[in-house]
Amino acid sequence: MSNFNYNHVQLAGRITKDTELKSTESGNVLVNFTIAIRENQDKSVFINCTAWNEKAKFIHQWFAKGDAIWIDGRLDQRTYETSDGKKHTTIDVYVIGANFIDSKNSKEEKRVLAEQPPIEDLKEVDELPF
Repeated sequence: MSNFNYNHVQLAGRITKDTELKSTESGNVLVNFTIAIRENQDKSVFINCTAWNEKAKFIHQWFAKGDAIWIDGRLDQRTYETSDGKKHTTIDVYVIGANFIDSKNSKEEKRVLAEQPPIEDLKEVDELPF
């Protein structure tokens, strides 16, 4: 029982917009994205997710707006302060794994995408405090 991880979530939803791959000054790569999870016909929940390094590259390369994604991860609480001095706390999902559910792209389009060279054009971001 001591190896049980109590902070573990599995979610399935659709990516709300195309992802943007970023890099830190130390060379780590990340992607922040949001998934929408429909609770019923009238309500969806929006969950912010962050993936790092190889997982970030995988998600950025293979998933686009509207694609269904399966996320395996853990909850991550962050606190930050805005320029006007207000403190905010968010709870995001730190992505440990991701997989396909379905996609708007056909298998042929995915095959062509897989043959493309790796992405080298990364946007710089500040180092994150965690």
